[in-house]
Amino acid sequence: MRPKPGITITASRFDPLDALKLLALAAMTVDHVNAALLARASESMTLIGRIAFPVFVFAAAAGALRTHAPRRYLSRLLLCALISQPPFWLTLAIDGWHLNTVFTLLLGVAAVLAWRMDRPWLAPLALLPALICDYGWAGAAAVPAAALLLGNDWRWRLLGGCALTALSPLLWLTPAHLIVGLATCGAMLLALSRAGPPPSPSPRYGFYVYYPLHLAVLALIKYL
Repeated sequence: MRPKPGITITASRFDPLDALKLLALAAMTVDHVNAALLARASESMTLIGRIAFPVFVFAAAAGALRTHAPRRYLSRLLLCALISQPPFWLTLAIDGWHLNTVFTLLLGVAAVLAWRMDRPWLAPLALLPALICDYGWAGAAAVPAAALLLGNDWRWRLLGGCALTALSPLLWLTPAHLIVGLATCGAMLLALSRAGPPPSPSPRYGFYVYYPLHLAVLALIKYL
């Protein structure tokens, strides 16, 4: 299964995505510690946390474009999302209808894969359940927008850039958060646009372990 022309991505041997994922995991942890244990007392920690979501969006978009096993990719995301949901509820004190960020990324990836499989009419349907997910439908829609930005055709990139710009005020609600979010998007686009030979093996499964694990640890600390 091949990506459509105009939305392909070329990987480099040094994959900057790995380093940026580690940065995003650290930023996410800072934000969740602030939310779960400090009742968001620190605005600086919240601001640091705004780095995480754009990295995950571009990482999910890159994964959707690179993968040769779409079903396995979706299955991994779904399993991670399901395992993470109970500690997500406990840690962040969110009601039972609110789903975690991995569900948001899963739906965005599903929209990109629907396009790749020549079923573009399924893409909007894939985004609908994101209304009850973290970051809402705008968060899920950011994944296909990022996928367009990673393309080789300037027309696709322009469309993706316009879409992501339009979605940004819905993702980051204050000027400071918006600046951090857009700056991180720019850094991700620059890092992922570097051409080169195929990537070396990377710890690609680290996120799937760390996300539910750090939520579970925070839940234990919170309720001890």
